[in-house]
Amino acid sequence: MKHFLTIGALSLGLLLTACEKADNDEDNVSAQDRNFVAEMTLSNRTEIALSNMALNMATNDSVRQFAQQMITEHTAADAQLADIADDLDIDLPADSLNAMGTTMRTTLMGLSGRAFDSAYITGQVPAHQASLAIAQTEINAGTSGQLRTFATDMAPKIQMHLAMADSISTRFR
Repeated sequence: MKHFLTIGALSLGLLLTACEKADNDEDNVSAQDRNFVAEMTLSNRTEIALSNMALNMATNDSVRQFAQQMITEHTAADAQLADIADDLDIDLPADSLNAMGTTMRTTLMGLSGRAFDSAYITGQVPAHQASLAIAQTEINAGTSGQLRTFATDMAPKIQMHLAMADSISTRFR
């Protein structure tokens, strides 16, 4: 009887270990996954910061509405990504802007009126093209199921933001 209980306990332990390993296999975290989290986090933070500037400084109603939508949607995406990163034990970057955002912020700080509106909305096109490329790379090369799903869910939203920015920017050309 003792022998039977020992075998049962060992079997249960192996089963639990196998289940835990299967869960971890589904969400392996590769260098690509870590890079995706860092780049997408900075992209979201950059969008939020620049859109807050636009909300306060833009004079065109369409630009202001776009900025508000970017704040709302990128804040939600950033929170969702932070939760996934926490689940996967991935550290988030300490920076608040990516390189493109730092340059854009400097440019925008020296502008006002129509020039500000034009520079902000025109800059949104390459910013969203870059975000779309980041998401597509994760979809194609990521190993974490959670992150690939997040990127897959975000790609159409990023594409929509890109189309909106492109449409609004034509008014300033």
